[in-house]
Amino acid sequence: MGTSTQSPAELIRSVIAGEIPEIEVCNLIDNWASDVQVGGFVNLADAPEAIREQFVSASFEISWPEGLEMPTDESDEGHADKVKQFRKAASKASKKLKKSSGGNVAAPFAKISYNAGAELVAAGFCQFHASIVVDDVKVAVHYWSKPEGGDRLFAKFKIDKDEQLALFV
Repeated sequence: MGTSTQSPAELIRSVIAGEIPEIEVCNLIDNWASDVQVGGFVNLADAPEAIREQFVSASFEISWPEGLEMPTDESDEGHADKVKQFRKAASKASKKLKKSSGGNVAAPFAKISYNAGAELVAAGFCQFHASIVVDDVKVAVHYWSKPEGGDRLFAKFKIDKDEQLALFV
């Protein structure tokens, strides 16, 4: 069981190792808890069952930008520019894949600063942005996974509109 005296890195390592449930860690790390309001994010374990089931059963095609690596070295002098370039290329690859695919598409998302997520990056994970449709409402989801797919950790659903909020309350 995790405690608030553990560092975010220790807590995240425990989740990766399967020692602590994600939701427990989300509630111990600043700004990782669910925020059920327009403009907020809701963690997978706090989401209604229909949303959890839809996400867990969904398969996502990854739209990695060809020839690019995820820029993760925040100390690199050109990091911010590399992040912008990667995001632009990832968005373009995602749009192209969405046109040719009938399924869910997940785009890798480079970050300027990883903060607590730096522990996930060190373990080979990156953040992906995708969407699912629940009751005819499109909901954005951010989650961490390896570039080749596999385990999905720390999934969060973004609430941008009242119709999305209605799914969570």
